[in-house]
Amino acid sequence: VLSLSLNGADFSSLSLLESQGISYKDNGQTRPFEQILSSHGFELARIRVWTAGTYSQSYALNLAKRAKAVGMKILIDLHYSDTCEL
Repeated sequence: VLSLSLNGADFSSLSLLESQGISYKDNGQTRPFEQILSSHGFELARIRVWTAGTYSQSYALNLAKRAKAVGMKILIDLHYSDTCEL
C-alpha cells in the first residue's frame, strides 16, 4: 500500500490579496507567503485556473513560479466554468 502525505495550501488568491495590500508575517517579520509556508514544512501549492477573469493562465503561472522557487510542488486545479451552480 502506497501512502502519500503532503502539507499544502491554496495559493489561488495570493496575488489578488497582495495587490489589495495584504501581507504576511512570521514571528513578527513580513515575508513572502510562499517562504513562510515552505519554512514551516508545506510542500504543495494548489493553484486554480479559470477560463476567464482574474485566475487566468498567466496569473497562475506567476504563482507557480513563486512556489517552485521555494521548492514546492504544484497542483493545478482547472475550472471549466466561470460560474458555480449547485
